[in-house]
Amino acid sequence: MSVRVISLIAAALALVSCQQQGDAVSAGRLRIRQGLEVHQVPTAELGPNGGSGLLTLFYFQPEYFELRLLTAAGQGPARPADEWLEDFGLLAVINASMYLPNQRSTGFMVDHEHSNNPAVNPRFGGFLAFGSSDSTVGPWHFAGSDCEGFSLQELRERYPVVVQNYRLLDCVGEVFEWSDDRSYSSAAIGLDKRGWLVFAHSGTTCKPQEFARWLALPRFGITAAHFVEGGPEASLMLRHGAQEFRVTGSWPGVRGSGFRDVPNVLGVVPRGEKVR
Repeated sequence: MSVRVISLIAAALALVSCQQQGDAVSAGRLRIRQGLEVHQVPTAELGPNGGSGLLTLFYFQPEYFELRLLTAAGQGPARPADEWLEDFGLLAVINASMYLPNQRSTGFMVDHEHSNNPAVNPRFGGFLAFGSSDSTVGPWHFAGSDCEGFSLQELRERYPVVVQNYRLLDCVGEVFEWSDDRSYSSAAIGLDKRGWLVFAHSGTTCKPQEFARWLALPRFGITAAHFVEGGPEASLMLRHGAQEFRVTGSWPGVRGSGFRDVPNVLGVVPRGEKVR
């Protein structure tokens, strides 16, 4: 079977492969390398609306990994997730945000002196900030515009990279109310109670609120989560040696055979390593 074919079967095979090569750290969770864990769970186990796909989560310990923002405006052109990973030497990649027809982010997005979108979207309450060289602040920070003490100006003063998106979990890690009743695959970025970064993807179509409910389950330990993309463009990939995970998204009845071009992604690299 080609590694480019994305399906439930391929995802299940990837899980089996990693069970053979990784170290189990908890029920269903595998340590792929120091500071990197992969957790794949059949969504049917998560509730009556679980469907037949997999929920895939990658966990990254900040002592070993760093986050990078890559955009078509800065490192163009737009390309599929596997090409972003290969072209820039990334360990893992996920969507950074939804995007406009001009390929700019739908929300506020700045990277040092480059503004992909300098306008704050009033509908989006989540801000992810990272990239600071100041050791007194955390490697990444998830903030909500309605959370106590929030100040975008102070966030910008502390961190050179800020990305705005919808939130799936509120200020205390509870499920955020969504009015979108459509069902589709979703990708998200988040934080767990240990301070580890989380990349998440639902391999089945579901309402965003259901996706949020899954992420809020205590078994996953997630305390903050931002929605970054839905439908066929929702992309998630990780490659470590011979181990590889590729997960694409879908609408009901619409699933491609590979990743779609996306203009803005978040990539993970080992700490201290530069992207190509």
